[in-house]
Amino acid sequence: MNENYFILVKQNMLEMIKYSKSEFNKFKSTKNSIYLQQAGEKLFNSIENYIALINKMRIESFYEAKQLVIKDKPLQKLLFDNKVNKKLTLIVGCHNALSAFLAQEAGAHALWASGYEFSASMRLPDANILTMSECLSISRSFTDRVTIPTIADCDNGFGNAINSIRTAVEYQRAEFSGICIEDNVFPKRCSFYESKERHLENIDTFVGKIKAVKDVIRERQHDNNFFLIARTETLIVDNNNINEAIDRLLAYDKAGADGLLLHTKAKNNKDLESFFAVANEIKKESKKYLFCVPTTYNWVTYEQLYGLGFDAIILANYGIRSCVKAMQDTFSKILNGESLSKGNDNVVPMKEIFRIVSTEDLRENESRYVL
Repeated sequence: MNENYFILVKQNMLEMIKYSKSEFNKFKSTKNSIYLQQAGEKLFNSIENYIALINKMRIESFYEAKQLVIKDKPLQKLLFDNKVNKKLTLIVGCHNALSAFLAQEAGAHALWASGYEFSASMRLPDANILTMSECLSISRSFTDRVTIPTIADCDNGFGNAINSIRTAVEYQRAEFSGICIEDNVFPKRCSFYESKERHLENIDTFVGKIKAVKDVIRERQHDNNFFLIARTETLIVDNNNINEAIDRLLAYDKAGADGLLLHTKAKNNKDLESFFAVANEIKKESKKYLFCVPTTYNWVTYEQLYGLGFDAIILANYGIRSCVKAMQDTFSKILNGESLSKGNDNVVPMKEIFRIVSTEDLRENESRYVL
């Protein structure tokens, strides 16, 4: 029997025991019989799941065992499969249903519902000006238009731990694969904006947010398949503060984050030394998936980032930036030329739009249902 499989079973059994203790404490503190019944059913289902796992002890492959646990968790399965196959997971930033579909069609492994892109598309700064409800509304418009996992960029949780709880619940309800929250104070400033002062939340405060989100998701959904990424902006504030960046990420790991995102706006190899030093230390100390956003160090190859220990990279903001460039060029040509045809080389045929928006489905449904 593969030793890793026993470790996996042990970890899951410990989760079940922890959950059982939590539910038992609630039994003692409530007189609500309906709650007791519901909680008892959840606990029973949880125990049943892990008994089923133990009954699979004849599985020789750790890969098969892990698949058993994550089979209904698309983002976890994606990350795990790519890691087993020594592949980097590529997550593409998008800002509406169209960009989400095009990213998927181009081969994106997963999508990043980007706060930066949402704000830019509304011609607003990325500074917590858009509310959680507004961002959710935009995001929800494309999650049912694609079939790959979508992670929501939820800034700092849109407030304190209580706001973060509602954020997580609403995005889970909207069937997102997970969210990412960062340790910027509220209201945030985009990581790439020039700013005289930047402040991060106290480590304990942000740890409280992580615990709050994980606890409420666990209560709502006992198999806990909603993925939480914790992001630190430490190197954005001070590129030399290696020790604090390490301390923060390890604290976020311990608090229960499923993934860790190390961010930097380093623009040269010298500044990247701090970034790589932190990543190297985190991979030694943590088993969690490690993410990065290589916007300002985009000359570093995907292979190099994988070699440095990153499991996934978020290709953020290129969607909206490419849109701006294309529209600036097209609008300039059609407004300054003698006819609309001056923009022909910049646009796709109308039939390509018809394909993207599935007019064939429309015609089929009309012929079937519209009298």
